[in-house]
Amino acid sequence: MKKSTTLNTFVFLIFSTIFVFSSFSTINNKYYGNGYSSSYLKSFKGDNVKVYSLKEGYSEIGHSIWLSRGAKKMNAVYFSEGDVYGKHKKWSNGKDVFLTCSGAFSDDLNKTAGALPVGINVENGYVKNRTVIKEGMDALVVVYATGGIVVSDLTKGDLFLKSLGKEVNIRKDVSAKYDFLDWAKKEKATVFQTQLLAYKNELKIDYQGRKQKRERRFLALATTNSGTLYHIIFNLPNGVYLYDGTKNVLDHLKDQNMDVTAILNLDTGAYNVLQVNTGDYAIDSHLKGATSISSAVNLLSYHYN
Repeated sequence: MKKSTTLNTFVFLIFSTIFVFSSFSTINNKYYGNGYSSSYLKSFKGDNVKVYSLKEGYSEIGHSIWLSRGAKKMNAVYFSEGDVYGKHKKWSNGKDVFLTCSGAFSDDLNKTAGALPVGINVENGYVKNRTVIKEGMDALVVVYATGGIVVSDLTKGDLFLKSLGKEVNIRKDVSAKYDFLDWAKKEKATVFQTQLLAYKNELKIDYQGRKQKRERRFLALATTNSGTLYHIIFNLPNGVYLYDGTKNVLDHLKDQNMDVTAILNLDTGAYNVLQVNTGDYAIDSHLKGATSISSAVNLLSYHYN
């Protein structure tokens, strides 16, 4: 009798364990996958740039590229409208350019003269589009002439302009929008709009972002406990839901005790540009967009100081 009871208890524990494991796996697979992990590949520029293989389970799903904004920093620059490739080529002459990719989404792709970035757009102080997209494109991205990037949430209107001594809400206040554009002219700042996927350690999208699996590329701005700011490109070429990819990236960064300022969605549609220049073919050949840089209608580029 004792032997039979022990056997029944053992069988019950096995089935209980299987049930719990199956339920957990189903929930994870259904909503956001099993989480991302990373394997270190190589460092560049005196450890100020690090490349990792990004994995889900045992499968490689892409890469992450960590660009330090520390003492020996990577500086960002953005080009939009007109002969983007020509401007970028002229600017990059003699510079140590590490990474270039498409940034903002584009409007009418059937334009013979080329598409334009969607939403408010300023390049180096020159205003190219004054229209603020009211819904969907909630990230207002400011690229300073010094190479830094600041992101604000347009749903909150929390962009603080030190020279004005106040926050400005360019969606709700027309005068604030023109104050902001005047500021951008004086500062020779560059501005564009894109989708804000996460902000201040919180997701900004919900399950509605599970409509289509496709290639994704995110730009995350996150800070270590010691205060080092990183611009991190997550390249996911195999196709993921927008919600799943965002949640997994956010969780991945939180697991590393990173303070996440923002995660931005970068264009991987008709203008899917990505070029990485490490000098290591084994890495560079895997980090490549489907669109030639010569066809780009806007570009976000990082160069090493």
